Amino acid sequence: MAASELERVHGLRTVNMEKGSSDDEHALYCLCRREQSDFMLQCELCRDWFHAACIALPKVLDKAAALSSLPTKPKNSSAASDANNSGSDSSGPESVGWASRESQVRDLKYLCPRCQRSRRPQLGTIYGLLLSLQQLPVRMPEGEALQLLTERAMAWQDSVHAFLSDGPADVRQGFAAYARLWSLDLPEELALKLAANASNSGAGQVVIEGPACAPRRVQFRLSDEARSHMESLLVQGDLIEVSLEETKWLWQMLQMALPSVVAPSRSPEVAGKRPVGSESEDDREEEKEDVPPSKVARLQT
Repeated sequence: MAASELERVHGLRTVNMEKGSSDDEHALYCLCRREQSDFMLQCELCRDWFHAACIALPKVLDKAAALSSLPTKPKNSSAASDANNSGSDSSGPESVGWASRESQVRDLKYLCPRCQRSRRPQLGTIYGLLLSLQQLPVRMPEGEALQLLTERAMAWQDSVHAFLSDGPADVRQGFAAYARLWSLDLPEELALKLAANASNSGAGQVVIEGPACAPRRVQFRLSDEARSHMESLLVQGDLIEVSLEETKWLWQMLQMALPSVVAPSRSPEVAGKRPVGSESEDDREEEKEDVPPSKVARLQT
C-alpha cells in the first residue's frame, strides 16, 4: 500500500510541477480550481499552489496581512527588480514588507489540506494509545492500524538516521553542522554515529543572512544524488500521518544546501584558444581586419 501511494504522489507531483512551470496563464490551481492570484502557497508534498483566501494559513503568516496590507508581487518578478525598474527606494516600507513575507514563506514548510489529512500526532502520543489499547480485553481494528502506522514511522526514522550518519560525506558534514547550530536533541545512537563518522573539515559554515534577527543558517554543498535521495525520504516521511522531527531536519537542510559545483574540463579549443602556429591564413586575415586603423598605420610605418 505504501509503494502504490508513493507512486501516485510522485505522479501527482510531476503533473503539478509541469503545470506550475508552464506559461499557461489559464492553468487551474488550489481547492477552488481557479487561476493564479497575487499570493499563493505551494504544498511541499503534492507541489500544487493554493490561494491564501482558500486555505487556513499557518500561524507564522497572518491572513489579513497576506491579503491586504502587504504589497502584491507580479508573477516571475522579484521585489528588488520591481523597485529598480520603477526607480523607487528599495528601503521603503513596501520592500521591508516583501522582505519579511518572502523570508516567512521561504522558511515555511506548508502541507495543503489534502496532504495533511489529519492532525498528525506525535509518535509518543501514539505509543500511549497503543499501551492503553493493549489493556483492553478485546482486539480493535484501530489498534492494529495504530500498530502498522507506528512500525512504518519507526522504519522510516531508521532509514533517515542511517542516511544522515552513514551516508555521503557531504550529507554527514552538513547534518553535523546543522545539528550543532540548532543544538538538536539527537537520539543517542545517532549522535554517537555522527560523532564517529562526521569529519570536522568542511563541516559547513554558519552564516547570518540579513539583520541580526534573521534565522541562522548553515551553508554546505550537496550533490545532486544526495539531494534527490533526501527529497525522496522527505516525500515518504510527509506521507506518514505522524509528526516526526526528521521531516523538519530534512526540509531545512534542503533549504540551506547549496548546489554542487562541478568544474568543467576545458580544453584549449573549448576555451577559445588554439595551439601556437595552428592559425590558418584566413584566420590571420580576419585578425588584420579587426585591428583598428591607427594600429594598422603604425604597423605599416
